[in-house]
Amino acid sequence: MHVIFITPEVAPYSGTGAVAEYCSAMPLALRRAGLQVTVIAPFYANIEPSRHGLARRLTRIPVQVGDQTVEVGVIDGKFQSADVSLLMVDHKDSFTDPAALAGDARACLLLCAGALGMVREMDLAPDLIHAVGGTAGLVPQLRGDLKAPVVYSLLDAGDAASFAAKDLAALGVDAPGGSLAAAGLAGAAGVTTASPAYARELTAGDSGLKDSFADLDDRLTGVLPGVEASAWDPSRDHRLAATFGADDLSGKAACKAALQEELGLALEPARPLLALVDSAGAGLALEGLEALAPEEAYQLVLVGGSDPERASAAAAANPKAVAFMPALKKGGLRRLLAGADASLHAEDAGPGSSLVLAAMRYAAVPVCHAVGLYRDAVVNFDDPTASGTGITFGEADAASYTAALQRFIDLYKNEAALAALRQNAMRHPFTWDRAADLTNQIYATLL
Repeated sequence: MHVIFITPEVAPYSGTGAVAEYCSAMPLALRRAGLQVTVIAPFYANIEPSRHGLARRLTRIPVQVGDQTVEVGVIDGKFQSADVSLLMVDHKDSFTDPAALAGDARACLLLCAGALGMVREMDLAPDLIHAVGGTAGLVPQLRGDLKAPVVYSLLDAGDAASFAAKDLAALGVDAPGGSLAAAGLAGAAGVTTASPAYARELTAGDSGLKDSFADLDDRLTGVLPGVEASAWDPSRDHRLAATFGADDLSGKAACKAALQEELGLALEPARPLLALVDSAGAGLALEGLEALAPEEAYQLVLVGGSDPERASAAAAANPKAVAFMPALKKGGLRRLLAGADASLHAEDAGPGSSLVLAAMRYAAVPVCHAVGLYRDAVVNFDDPTASGTGITFGEADAASYTAALQRFIDLYKNEAALAALRQNAMRHPFTWDRAADLTNQIYATLL
């Protein structure tokens, strides 16, 4: 089976968010499962061809833009880590960077039409086309005479890529309510989103795409993203002060001590070290933490965040218990998760929430709101049976977050329960190979 991905970004060539990660990891996992995969993305101005082994073809692809015909170029390459083909749509004036794409309807059209033009002109003969992200929502509408069915993935309902109807009409395209994502949802043979629980919430929630999701019925499937097990393996991670695994957690203490020393925190193993990595919903977590005195209950590492002034002030007020890191250096996330006893997550499980899976692999126990992806990925720990992979709470308010944090702080004092919780978390089964298997089942059903 030959599957073609059409995406606005793909790591490590462009983008750093959930879509870029998805369109890198999923094709690689599908290739491991035996599928032929080609990824088509824009060629942005900051991509260095020589660095990635990319070559410019002489081929030019005509694209209809309203009453004009525009030609786009073709950049050719392969993923350096696997036999996955990579093509890039080249139009210098349109593709400056991934962040700007969602605000430019013409560039979105050039991506979708240019990618489909490549499929036709280069005779790529796909069995299935997989479009990802709001800006790729025009793919089903523009498929034309291509017989391959389209699967559309919208990882985040907020990624609607909306424009004025008159602007889209001038380009010769139509989208419900001016939303390219709505067009993708309406025209695709199958739709996937970030997790089963998130899929259910989208059909019953109050997002601008509620009606579009409600109309999908059995065309909608939630597929939990994965984590690359070989890449996120603390038993083989040379970046760490000491290695450790689910069967031998002893190295975790050395990683914690190394992190405390690096950040100037007091070397106090008796207090749990909590990590709050940059997140749009960090405000709720900070409110929950402020009800607990750090010098008495915990140590805290704050990374980036939507409120850096507040985080910096918290660190300045208690430098031995709270550290603020404006950004993580190379390998810093792994060292942070290896040293942290718990990872704190936002109240809203958006598309970047797969970080929670990496945290569990490094025994940084997740504390999170049981919503969306978190509801599927994290099982609340049950003391009597020693089952579960994290600490979850039901209501999105500071009091609930405080109660969950206090529960972890109390549990941290119980060595047997803490060890069981860490081992459960590290053994979670959510890999990209598992996600690819579920996605492949969707493909097979459509074909």
